Amino acid sequence: MHRALPLRSFAAFLALACAACHAEPPRAPLAVVAADASAAHVAARDEPAAAPAAADFAGLFESSYGTLRLARAGERYSGSYGDPPVATLAGVLHDGVLRGTYHEPAANGPGVTGRFAFVLEDDGQRFRGVWREGEGEPLDPADASLRRWSGRRLVGEPGRVWFVILEENWEGSLREHEYSFGAMLRSFFERVPAVAVRHRFVHDRADLERFCAELSRLVEPVVLHISSHGSPAGLGIGPDGVSPEVLGAALRHVNELRLLHLGSCAVMAGDAPTRIRAAAGERADFPISGFGVTVDWAASAIVDLTYMQLVLEQGMAPAEAAEATRRMLSFASPPGDTGPLPGCDLRLSEAPAK
Repeated sequence: MHRALPLRSFAAFLALACAACHAEPPRAPLAVVAADASAAHVAARDEPAAAPAAADFAGLFESSYGTLRLARAGERYSGSYGDPPVATLAGVLHDGVLRGTYHEPAANGPGVTGRFAFVLEDDGQRFRGVWREGEGEPLDPADASLRRWSGRRLVGEPGRVWFVILEENWEGSLREHEYSFGAMLRSFFERVPAVAVRHRFVHDRADLERFCAELSRLVEPVVLHISSHGSPAGLGIGPDGVSPEVLGAALRHVNELRLLHLGSCAVMAGDAPTRIRAAAGERADFPISGFGVTVDWAASAIVDLTYMQLVLEQGMAPAEAAEATRRMLSFASPPGDTGPLPGCDLRLSEAPAK
């Protein structure tokens, strides 16, 4: 990307964007720390919600060993919990009992594998269960000799969407002025009541993986904006960069990702969307947008503000919002006859129909 404009110069472009937008002991699972109670971690309230269908474990739970997310496919369930490296579990529901195995990876070695058995309470809002490390016969959830694993369902706030901005530091030395496009996005969208904005800086691959893992703990849908240097090979975060495969794997356990927007130069010029989805697994049906060329700071900032405004405040689908942005802002198109600002080539890639 080019160098940032001074903030006072950018104010004029921000005003232009606003005008355009008016169109709005045993190791496992003890290797995982008990669930944190921070606001970003627990997006639920204690008010009771309507109980789901009988013995449906699908959803998000604040559990004895971290925030646990379970997804259902017929009578089979898969899930994840904990911080990177994320622990996983899989099981089968039979006669009201979910039984299966969990695996907690380790930095060195194979990690820890064990068994679990869960029973959902009648109201569907809590589960109680047991676990034991190692292989063996299926567990009985009533066995008092086993270690306990329980959880409370987290209930989302109707209509709320999380707008999460992960931003690379742009400055390379003390001689450079501080600049944060993410801070501008945060200030702009915090005024929207239904949008919960979170802005974090990422310095390397570990930061990116940690914050992406936290996305799986949010009950409501997520729009993720990654702001960094980039190229067709991936994101310029950290000394070694972040490949599409690394980013896709980091998003593997996110429940409902409504949009992944890559605010980076030229990432969409190659096959990055295909590679991201391949690494993200079978639930990677989220749209991916970004730029197909090296982008100008001012042009890309106005495009992003307009595009995000249409998605987050006007409630447009990403494909509709991208088309509207290209229609309203000539410089959202590929370079050419775009006026004083160079073209950004805003692109959107949707997942193939299943």
